[in-house]
Formats: sequence, structure tokens, C-alpha cells
Amino acid sequence: MTFKILTDSFFNCLSLPKNSMLSIIGSGGKTSLMYNLGKKYALSSAVVCTTTTKLWEPTLDESAFLLQNDLQNFEMPQKCGMLTIAKQYCPVSETEKPKEKTKQMRRKVQGYSTDELESWWEQKPADLLFIEADGSAGRPLKAHAPKEPVIPQATNYVIGVVGLIGLGKALTQDSVWRPEIFATLSGLNQSDIITPHALAKVILHPSGLFERSPTTAKKILFLNGRDLPQAEAQALMLSRLILDNKECAIDIICIGSAQALDEECLCLIR
Repeated sequence: MTFKILTDSFFNCLSLPKNSMLSIIGSGGKTSLMYNLGKKYALSSAVVCTTTTKLWEPTLDESAFLLQNDLQNFEMPQKCGMLTIAKQYCPVSETEKPKEKTKQMRRKVQGYSTDELESWWEQKPADLLFIEADGSAGRPLKAHAPKEPVIPQATNYVIGVVGLIGLGKALTQDSVWRPEIFATLSGLNQSDIITPHALAKVILHPSGLFERSPTTAKKILFLNGRDLPQAEAQALMLSRLILDNKECAIDIICIGSAQALDEECLCLIR
């Protein structure tokens, strides 16, 4: 399949119009991507960030934060800026409770159901809605369980994030969230080295990364970690394996860094 390669910032490659709902799924940089992308758009738009699963309460450097149980009467209080909202704090488990004389740890927050977000978004309470719609327990790679990710059907754009740092690592629970499912989809055995070919199988599988994405949504694969040694060459190999597949439904693949969205990334566009 033919595709063109552009060198530009991810912000310019994405070029979100106002009134867009964006869901971010996958592993290895979702939260960083959401907040850093939100900050860029917040210079000229009202951006709300939230989740359909769970999310660490943002730091002051990441985003302003508000607990908002009732969405129906809420709208973004200013014409531009970024605010993260959540329904409530998650219960704190014994393993998450801070030890004596240590600084208070951040807590996880619970987001909203897809129905709640879709109903609220009909009121156009902000210019852009960014949703972290997946969890990966901090691993660079993951495979989805049957009910994952949790994407509202009103989503216009879906970004699937993949951590390039996972390539070349052994398939274990330290590098992959849900390694047993990843093994089934990729054809690898536990402890096998994860190659671009194996990762492409997981991404493209009928039960893979974009399986639960709305058919009408634009699908963007973000390969995070271009600055890592040899990552760009492996990412280009992975990208070509994906885009050469006739069943591929991905519109754009971007190779970049979620921590440096102002820097140039490689964008492969079908």
C-alpha cells in the first residue's frame, strides 16, 4: 500500500478541529500525550481531559483538576485553558496508603461512563474533550481484554499509543500488560523477545489495538519513544508492516515522543 512520509510536529499532523472528542488508548505514554497535547490546544481552545477508566490525579504541572460528580450542569469556565475532571477518588488500598512521615501520595480518580460523557458532550460544554480510555498499569505494551478499551461511540479521533521501549524486551508481565493475551495474538511464547513483526500482529489482529474503536473515527497510531537508541529504525519497520497490510484501518502513524510534541515526528499517512 502506498503512503507518504511527512516530517512535522504531532500537533500539526493531528490538526484537531473544534468540537472533537478524542480517545487515547494503548500503553507507554497515554497520560503524557494527553496532557502535553492538551496544553498545546489550550492556548487557543477550552480543553477538558478525563477518563472512562481510572487515572492518577494530575500534578500541578500536568493540569488543573476538579472533582465533578454531576456533569450535566458543568461547562468549561473559561474560553481557553485546560482542566481535568473526574467523578470521585478511588478507594485507597492498603498497598497504596502512604507510610508515616512521607509525603502524601497521589491517588487515582474514577472517570465517567461512556453514556455520561456522550450525553454531556451534546451540550458542547468545551471546545475539545480528551479521554484516556484505557489502562496499562505502567507497561510499555499491552493486549486488550474483551471489554477494553472503553471508548465512547461519539469519539471522532482515536489515538493508539505504543511504547517503543517494549521492542526487544522479553514478553513478561514487566514489559506487557496482559502478557498471556499478547502471547496468543502475537504467536510468541512467554519470555520470547518482542519483535516488530510480533507487535504488528497484535496491533492488526481483529482483537487488537483498534478493535473497539468507532468505525467512523479517524485512527492514529502513535509510536512513542523516537529518541531511544535504534527506535526509529524499528518503528519504521513496524509502520511498514502495518501499512502494507490490506486489512489495516489506521489512517496515520506518527513516530515521536509524547514528552516533546513540539519536536519533529515522522508521520506516515495512507
